Amino acid sequence: MIVFFFQKLLPLDATMLEARCESTKTMLDAEAEILRIMAEAERLKSNIWTHARGLKFTSQPLPGNNVADRLLDQPLFTGEPSTYIIASERRSGSHLLASLLRNSRQAGIPLEYFHRRHWDEWRLARGSGASNNQTLYKLLITTRTTPNGIFSFKAHWDQFTFFSSLGLEHFARRAKFIRISRRDKLAQAISLAIARQTGSWSYEQGVKKKPIYSRKAIQSALLHIARQSFLWSQYLDCNCIQFHQVYYEDICNDRYVTMKKLCEYLEIEWNRETSETTAIQRTSINAEWKNAYQNDVGESPVSPLNIRF
Repeated sequence: MIVFFFQKLLPLDATMLEARCESTKTMLDAEAEILRIMAEAERLKSNIWTHARGLKFTSQPLPGNNVADRLLDQPLFTGEPSTYIIASERRSGSHLLASLLRNSRQAGIPLEYFHRRHWDEWRLARGSGASNNQTLYKLLITTRTTPNGIFSFKAHWDQFTFFSSLGLEHFARRAKFIRISRRDKLAQAISLAIARQTGSWSYEQGVKKKPIYSRKAIQSALLHIARQSFLWSQYLDCNCIQFHQVYYEDICNDRYVTMKKLCEYLEIEWNRETSETTAIQRTSINAEWKNAYQNDVGESPVSPLNIRF
């Protein structure tokens, strides 16, 4: 192959060689210019979104839960952020808590990035140039860290195990943890059972079908919540992780005091005027189901043999 290459070169005179070299140089210059233009386009796109966000959302709540929404992007961050994680259970009030923290504009952009479908959405929307999950996560930090250097996400237990399975858990080793729970576990389980039937997990989502009372569905939800709570407690205890406990009921009863204490833990200021971009989904159905379930259990208690984790 090498001999053939030189045989092809030998007949060329100096003028032809110079022309070929010049042509190659021109192609390389053109390629470099294309790369420069692409980088400049990305920079301008980022500036446009930042400017649009500043015009439209300066005094309004940030948009909802689409993890890939560019209107949630922050000015590009290049340092090492302070990270906190909202350790949650389903229907624990984490959606409300994350909305309040997000709209404070100084506590990161906590969303469920590690819901499997959400992570795929992030990869498809932003990860065309990412070679692996580490790169994708660093891109997440770069665009979702608030200017004061705080990055955050919320995760139910199964989402946190997915985060770990991606090889990203070492990023959370110095993170602060917020544990969000509900004191009224039965109310939480009923909310979960209803959401499973209706397909509506937040007020933004429409109800797909009317829920039908089911004692078995509520018991299944209670066991799911108990298991998730147990696993979170085991993880935090086994790793000697100190965390800040927040209860949904406390947010509802005295939002200012609850959020002020939380923000002191995060070392930021709480603004009393901060709003949330969510609404309580509870209706009269929740109370009806609670009464029905308590009556059912009173008449026919659950056997220990039927409890399975």
